[in-house]
Amino acid sequence: MEEISIDVVLCPSDADTTIVKRALEIRDKPVTIFSDDTDVLCLLLHHADIANDPKRIFLKNMTCRKENESRQSYKIHDILNQADPIHTKYSLFEHGYTGSNTTSTIYNFGKVQILQKLKKSSELRELADKFYLDDITSDDIGNATVRFF
Repeated sequence: MEEISIDVVLCPSDADTTIVKRALEIRDKPVTIFSDDTDVLCLLLHHADIANDPKRIFLKNMTCRKENESRQSYKIHDILNQADPIHTKYSLFEHGYTGSNTTSTIYNFGKVQILQKLKKSSELRELADKFYLDDITSDDIGNATVRFF
């Protein structure tokens, strides 16, 4: 019988970035992340690309919604190939702007609505692009946020 080696990395509490960073660092074997956290998915959509070979990265739910239901498993590569390019490009902005919950308490609209607004408006996409700049200042972020609202 062939011996199978499995590496287990436990990341207690709020370790989303550590989980995604470690998954992307492992290049020689498949990686399955067990998480129900949408933060992990958004980070994966932003940081994983074809160059990172996301075919080997899977996201599996920790919990089932119904009794006797199996956990859902998602191949990040498939999500990237099927997702709207606007969604993958702005996944971090969209998630950060609306918050971790389904509906933002800041502006009372959810992730689907912000995605639709980003798709329709080049001006809003230009504002969202500012959040990805390396040399952005806190004043720039504040001004862009006010304009986005």
